[in-house]
Amino acid sequence: MIEPGRGTFVTLPAERDVARSIAFFVRARDVSFANLVEVRHALEPEIAELAAGRATEADVRRLQEWFDVMDRSLTDPEAYVAADQAFHTVLAEATGNDIFIAITGVIVSLAQNARRLMFVVPEAPKRGQSYHRKILECIVASDGAGARATMFEHLRQVERDIVAAATLASEKDM
Repeated sequence: MIEPGRGTFVTLPAERDVARSIAFFVRARDVSFANLVEVRHALEPEIAELAAGRATEADVRRLQEWFDVMDRSLTDPEAYVAADQAFHTVLAEATGNDIFIAITGVIVSLAQNARRLMFVVPEAPKRGQSYHRKILECIVASDGAGARATMFEHLRQVERDIVAAATLASEKDM
């Protein structure tokens, strides 16, 4: 940071600056969706497991609030996607790990369009919500192994729904 008349000072980057840098890198390199899926598979089950052991009552309340918003928004893609992003962000915040928080912010942002695509697949949001319910139950029960396994299965379900959505979209174009 430069302050006129005072000099140049080194400051810590804000979380949003780190997220912007990673997002710029991903977009500039035209990173594939498959790469994003691999990163999610590597990080999010670990995040869920750690969150199960570290979540505070406030974290659980916030997760429940976002879960409830998703439940009410199963036919509203914009509201559902925003709540889904918030749910996954709160999971990362519950770990207390600033790196997970920054990276999750980027991942949920980059996956936003794919999440919207799921709404063309019958029952996809309901399937996603059933996994969110199980993840939340594992967090409440401090069941790290269950949270990890459920998150992994959730990501596989999302991947299948996105592939199905892309297939439906390409069939419409024919």
